[in-house]
Amino acid sequence: MQAMKLHRVAFGIVCASCVLPLRGEAQSLVAEYTFNDAGTSAANAVGGGTAMGLFDATGTAASTRTAGVSGQSGDFAFDGHGYSGGMGTTGAYGVVTGGAADFSGATSFTVTGWYNASSAIGSSARLFATSNVFVQFNSTQGLTLTVNGQTTGPTSTTLYSATNAWTFFAVSYDSVLSKASFYVGNSSSAVSLVATLSFAEGAVSAYTGTLFFGNRGSTSNGPNDRSFDGSLDDFRVYSGTFGAGAAADGGLDTVRLQALAVPEPGTLSVLSFAGLLGASWAWRRRLAVSP
Repeated sequence: MQAMKLHRVAFGIVCASCVLPLRGEAQSLVAEYTFNDAGTSAANAVGGGTAMGLFDATGTAASTRTAGVSGQSGDFAFDGHGYSGGMGTTGAYGVVTGGAADFSGATSFTVTGWYNASSAIGSSARLFATSNVFVQFNSTQGLTLTVNGQTTGPTSTTLYSATNAWTFFAVSYDSVLSKASFYVGNSSSAVSLVATLSFAEGAVSAYTGTLFFGNRGSTSNGPNDRSFDGSLDDFRVYSGTFGAGAAADGGLDTVRLQALAVPEPGTLSVLSFAGLLGASWAWRRRLAVSP
């Protein structure tokens, strides 16, 4: 049986004999794209959600996939590098119309995902873009969030700058608290807060449009000209945030871990059985020493 990354458990990570719930404020998974299916579209792992169409740099439908973040057989990612002319230039992209593409009226949201840059980060390369909400790298390798045409200041110029290695990112926006928060992690390091910036742009203005993934749409500067040169994986959109402080770090770290290696079902069964045996042994020992 092929080992697959966990992508259907949105609110907990399975361990030997327990479920660890996400902590923080209420949030709901709206969309998740794992790219583990085949063909020229990527299914939304949230049942009934809108699929993402995949296109090469010429706008032709293509199966733009490469090896995924977990490194396991059957785990794939969006391939921006194989079709890119370089960071922030013309390249491949994904398209979602409606559903996850519609941030209209949102007062808070969180986006998460993984990237593996093939060249130096910067050049306004987009992780995703809609008419009124997008996340991009600025020229100094920091991440920025744009809402309603206004953009946050850049975040750290070093924590997001790794190349040829997988990096986990999360960006949340809370219009009530007037702030945007940026987080980072990787395959071996837990999620941590990079920066919380004052950002009072109110609810996302209504619009009718498309979400472009790993790029932006056609503009006066040319078609899809802000491509991310590298691989992208496990892209998620949540309504709401994960709270603040340790609660947010812990909840987002659960999301990070879900995309990494997960034991085979048989292994989980063995671990659960071992856990039960251990609990039984401890209980019997307690009875034996009780007065």
